[in-house]
Amino acid sequence: GFTELLLKNEEISGKAIRLLFWIMTRLKNGNIEFYMYPPEVAEELGVTKMTVYNWIKILTKNKIIKKIKPNMYIINPACVVKGKGHMLLDEFVSKGEE
Repeated sequence: GFTELLLKNEEISGKAIRLLFWIMTRLKNGNIEFYMYPPEVAEELGVTKMTVYNWIKILTKNKIIKKIKPNMYIINPACVVKGKGHMLLDEFVSKGEE
């Protein structure tokens, strides 16, 4: 499934997976929206701000996350939801396209 595809993607598994795990540990109560301020993330993960911005670009390009407003993102529900998450998937697809 999704995890296997994620791990086969060298761009994600070799680099941006650290940011993805950081994001997943901060999701609350089934919410797929999250706040992320790159300078704080960089400090917490011990990397440069540019590295965090590059990881965001990788995760966005691969449709793992989507920016919905400044410093606010939404994660693709396939990353965190088992079973039928079609309602959340619809929300993911429509967010950020307004």
